[in-house]
Amino acid sequence: MTATSLGDVDYLVVYGDQEQPYTLAFPDPNCKIDQLTGSPQVSTSSAYGRTVVNYNISAGETSILKVTGGTREVRVIILDTDTAYFTWEVVVPGQGPLGSHYLVGSNETALVVGP
Repeated sequence: MTATSLGDVDYLVVYGDQEQPYTLAFPDPNCKIDQLTGSPQVSTSSAYGRTVVNYNISAGETSILKVTGGTREVRVIILDTDTAYFTWEVVVPGQGPLGSHYLVGSNETALVVGP
């Protein structure tokens, strides 16, 4: 699992072995979960004061969930382990000699999935 922020949206990247059950929990029972892409193997419920997401990972398939209702919007990107090996957060180069250095340059990032 890894996380980053791109603009006003937080991104959570989760990955694991194929055909295994996984669970995520958000600390607000009123979060709204919308599945933007991917398999229908995602279900949500509320338990113990949290919003709970249960999902399975399919080989080579990427699922993206949009989570709203908390303090910030969160996008959850669900990957199998093999796909996760080819996922990076890269810095978009800015101006000047230090433009490609995070915290000095542009501070803009992009999430890249693929070889």
